[in-house]
Amino acid sequence: GIVNNSGGNINIANVTKLILSGNTLNTPVSISGLALSTENTIRGNRITGNFSIEHTVGTHASINTGGNKFNGNAIFNLVGGELNTGYSGFGADTVNGNTSFTLGDEERLVESHSFKNKYNGNLTVNRTGTGNTYLFKSGHDGISGNLNIYNSNINTYGGGAVVEINPDGVSLAAIAGTVDVNLEAIRPNDLWFAMRGITNNTAGGEIKLTNATKINFVNNLLKATCTISGL
Repeated sequence: GIVNNSGGNINIANVTKLILSGNTLNTPVSISGLALSTENTIRGNRITGNFSIEHTVGTHASINTGGNKFNGNAIFNLVGGELNTGYSGFGADTVNGNTSFTLGDEERLVESHSFKNKYNGNLTVNRTGTGNTYLFKSGHDGISGNLNIYNSNINTYGGGAVVEINPDGVSLAAIAGTVDVNLEAIRPNDLWFAMRGITNNTAGGEIKLTNATKINFVNNLLKATCTISGL
């Protein structure tokens, strides 16, 4: 419940457990080095300034966010744990800026877990390696910019990494910008992909899937080219 009116900088490094709750902060916030196998909470904050959080290989931290308003860019750079945004009981997140999720091996992302997040800017998910990605689990409350989803070097040895966009097929508003999806598995059987009920308003994007095991591509209205190979 900390409030500040202007100025300063919050930089938190190598924290064992993080609870960031109910603060109104007019300052950038940077968090790094979350500890192994801890559950962390970012809930009900109003942050004016860029927000960033990262943890690296060797940690399996769980991060739950919800009810936050970020007036600036929101940057998540995570490897090896779990991130749930719009989490159950927390409320939706709103970002007035660009949002990026940069993910490594085994980081599980469930975006809009229980509430519809809102993005007044671009939404980008960029993963290198294997891990499961679920976007718009409960829908979304608007994306004013572009949607970009990239995943290279998927290598599960036949286990099947999962990328699902609108996994439950809920009704969604149109995305204002372009839609770009580029997913590349090392071999067939390494990628399971689903996109349901996605609509966008701006032409110029591309859907490109390489070596997908299974595709569920249903009820989309996309102004984008589409290339699928290696089924």
